[in-house]
Amino acid sequence: MNTHLKGLVVRVGQLIDLGKGVLATTDRTDEYEEWVDSGKIKGFRSAVLSFIERAYGKEHTHYREFSEVVNGYRPEHARMGISILEAIRDELDGGWVIFR
Repeated sequence: MNTHLKGLVVRVGQLIDLGKGVLATTDRTDEYEEWVDSGKIKGFRSAVLSFIERAYGKEHTHYREFSEVVNGYRPEHARMGISILEAIRDELDGGWVIFR
């Protein structure tokens, strides 16, 4: 794996950790209503969208999917974002990404 890809993998790991930090803020009002810290999930969303845009572009499936699903303050939004990042990490680790 070249140095550029290694750097991308490291950054994806950092973003996954950021998402896990968002999940750590999960709170609930009752047994049905959960949310995460609004500032932290906005920061997570912004950092990930910036990364994906620079690495893949705004038209890529990862960008569009992340933008659509990480759009609120519930724990599942953070979990879906982390899952997308894990898919990106797997692509990078497997050498499946071709940058043009």
